[in-house]
Amino acid sequence: MNWTVRLFILGLGLASAIGALAQDSAAIAGLPELAASYSEALLARGNVSKSTDTCPTSRAGSQRAGNWGTIAQSQGIWGSWQWINAGERHFVKMVGTARPGKADLYVLRNGNQSVWSRFAATPGSSTEIIDWTPTVSDYYIVYAWGAEAGTDTVRFNSDVSNPALCGAAGTAVGTCFGGVGSNCDGVAPFSVCSTRSDATVECQVSVGSQLHDTCCSHNPGGSYCGGSGNPLNWPSNCSAEFSHATNDTGSTRQFPRIFDATQPTYGPTFDLAYWPTNDWNRGKPTAKAMRTPVGKALWDVDAQNGWCTNPTAYSTHWSWQGNYAVCR
Repeated sequence: MNWTVRLFILGLGLASAIGALAQDSAAIAGLPELAASYSEALLARGNVSKSTDTCPTSRAGSQRAGNWGTIAQSQGIWGSWQWINAGERHFVKMVGTARPGKADLYVLRNGNQSVWSRFAATPGSSTEIIDWTPTVSDYYIVYAWGAEAGTDTVRFNSDVSNPALCGAAGTAVGTCFGGVGSNCDGVAPFSVCSTRSDATVECQVSVGSQLHDTCCSHNPGGSYCGGSGNPLNWPSNCSAEFSHATNDTGSTRQFPRIFDATQPTYGPTFDLAYWPTNDWNRGKPTAKAMRTPVGKALWDVDAQNGWCTNPTAYSTHWSWQGNYAVCR
């Protein structure tokens, strides 16, 4: 996905937290409400998360911080202070409900200096991503700012990670992992995603979509994975998993799931399936998998492999599309 982005830098002579991009003298003076609330945020810096050497995996983890709420023009929402070591990856994503978006996204460094900011300039969307590598070790905080008239319910997330383990800035990450379609895009007309009032999204999930996403996280160059290469020498080319996902979608063997579209996954650290044999069409669920709820249909082989919420509770049926099961 391409983002049309307008960039501007605020600050007070910050040497070079982002290389050659120099700071001007505006500091936060042009946004007096931001300056005032930033001072309050400095005083409340007890809410600090330290980075470690693992990929962020949960909202409560030491590397992940986020917030959400409804903001009007000249109002904003703060994230939490995070210590970021020089050279670590800082990935920030914001989504909103307004069309077009009305919120700007900032990353500020300790000391009342804005390091990096982007406008939510994607046409018809409030989506915005900042993915960068600070060169100065310090505390940083994320801020969503109501830049235009009207209101916007926004949600943002801030991840700090070790690039050696989770990928350098710019490395593709996944969102709505396990959902049908690419990231949080869904697939029309049977598996569309919808934005909820709290800026989360509801997407469809199937066994096949979880198999395919897991395979693609190991083999980005696999069938319909959207990446290139197979750096981990993963034995499957993901074509069987894609066929499984396509069949699940076409026969509506799926169920809804709510996702936070701002929280990325870093492959291959979040497997939803595993394969006891090299039959790539027949994976089994991991403890992280999203199992099929009661009353929903799935391929009978998937039911036999434990993909129901109650792994042994299902009934089998036949239709012109083939054998299927319903979880009980």
